Amino acid sequence: LKNNFASPVQQLEVQPPPDRDFTVGEKETRAVLARAPRVASARDEDQIADLASHCSVHQFPIGAVLMKQGGDPGPMYVILEGAVSITIAGSDGTSHEVAVSATGDIVGEMSLMTGAPRTATVTVVASMRGLEITKSGIEALLEKTPGLAERFSAILAQRQRELDQTADHAARKINPETDILTRMKTFFASALGLA
Repeated sequence: LKNNFASPVQQLEVQPPPDRDFTVGEKETRAVLARAPRVASARDEDQIADLASHCSVHQFPIGAVLMKQGGDPGPMYVILEGAVSITIAGSDGTSHEVAVSATGDIVGEMSLMTGAPRTATVTVVASMRGLEITKSGIEALLEKTPGLAERFSAILAQRQRELDQTADHAARKINPETDILTRMKTFFASALGLA
């Protein structure tokens, strides 16, 4: 004030809050799935439509835990809006944040696709709306197009390499893509006609 600088309050612009009541219909769900990086293997419109019919939208408040490290496998989420913190507990028991995922990102795909326990804890840090993809949705897709398992495994293998690098884990002794495909075939044996 002494030097006649403008106060930050005088520069504040008030805008109406965003419309948080929009609905995500079938058209929006298909568009989200078509752009989702780890689901994009299903490029065929019929495949996207099949998967979309098994998805649902959920809203989570700040602090909600979507998945806990070591927990049972469950759904994966495409983040429509908001953000989550991804933490991994070290051998000493302390948690370390390894990533923050936001709109457009996917969380929980490795566990859903392989049936493995959760590898990280995912906590909502900004009110989140997410598109839930369940095992039954992936199963329905694989029953119609078993060849997608190989494409999904290649994408997940790349993701595994990123996670290993981020978490500073030792290099795996076997090819991650082969390992993931084997785990997927075991987990989805009935859908792939292997049971």
